[in-house]
Amino acid sequence: MGKYSFGFQSALEALRGLSAEEQERLLSEIAQKDPETAKLLRDSIFTFEDLSRVNSKGIQNLLQNTDDRIWPLALRFASDDVIKNLKSNMSQRRFSELESNILSLGPQPKSKVLEAQKTIMDIAKELKERGLLVVVENDEDPLV
Repeated sequence: MGKYSFGFQSALEALRGLSAEEQERLLSEIAQKDPETAKLLRDSIFTFEDLSRVNSKGIQNLLQNTDDRIWPLALRFASDDVIKNLKSNMSQRRFSELESNILSLGPQPKSKVLEAQKTIMDIAKELKERGLLVVVENDEDPLV
């Protein structure tokens, strides 16, 4: 089964619309029949790109709970939207230092970048489960 097949994408979108408990229940059922697909779905529900839609308090919690040294590597090929969301939740001095560290890194193996992103996302997923990080959907009412 291809990761980007129509059925996979449809299942992923359906899962994203469910509560965490409902997601876990369905993923457990899927895992009994197809563990590989369940793992792919689990890994795709909340991705590094989704950090562009995390609320301010969630980004601040994530930044407080991650090692500053991992961010330059993780942001090597991050979207402008992810970087913009981080920048709006950091002091100018801290963001300038981050930018400088990104530029000074030089070329890095893609596998190292993906591993840094995975490390951050593992923490983000934990914070999300604890209610300390919220992904705001475009059509949702903003949090106040």
